[in-house]
Amino acid sequence: MLIVFLAAVFYENHRIQKLHDEYSKFRTDDEIYGTILHIKKEKGISFVTLDSGKFIVDVYENPDYRNEFLQDHIHLGDSIYKGPFSDTIFVFHEEHKLFFIHWRKLRELQNGARI
Repeated sequence: MLIVFLAAVFYENHRIQKLHDEYSKFRTDDEIYGTILHIKKEKGISFVTLDSGKFIVDVYENPDYRNEFLQDHIHLGDSIYKGPFSDTIFVFHEEHKLFFIHWRKLRELQNGARI
């Protein structure tokens, strides 16, 4: 039984590592834009294939939305945009424009508001 459990853990780790190898994590200074062609959602992170490349989209959120996390709002065919040196991603879904802030920056803003 322990061997089956360890094999399952190893497989899951290997599968997630392959996703991280296949998709690029964008840097702060990168400009990312395009139409979503494929989405794989894993443990709070979205692996998104755009017509401009494959990217790892970390945790972005907007507490003003009922479902506050970016991955709850992106769909095939949506467009996304992140400007260079920006901590915000815009999602264009049908006629709606949504925005999400990287969780670290959001925490900084929330902590700053309490001071």
